[in-house]
Amino acid sequence: MPNNTLSKLIALLDEEKALLLSGKIDSLAALEPQKIELSEHLESEGRPSSQQLADLQQRIRRNQALLEASSKGLKTASERLKEIRKVMLQLDTYTRNGDMKNIQTSHPKIERRA
Repeated sequence: MPNNTLSKLIALLDEEKALLLSGKIDSLAALEPQKIELSEHLESEGRPSSQQLADLQQRIRRNQALLEASSKGLKTASERLKEIRKVMLQLDTYTRNGDMKNIQTSHPKIERRA
């Protein structure tokens, strides 16, 4: 009966959505084998109704959009951290002639005040 496997797959996709929304991206990999197994089992049980397939497809699209947004956010954060690190390690300034000069520091210094 596809309903049992289908309902398990839908529940798994909803769990995936919750993980994505809560930022627990590192937990997503553990769901992949279950998704594959349920998908294969679903195919062997027979074809679900068109309404069930539409519901499943909607959830998959939603999760895909969330995954893409998470990926974009991580990439943006990584780029920003690189920029911050660059600023901490080098200073761009200009000479009297108007030429750009890079002044690099070996270790960023943090001043602590009481």
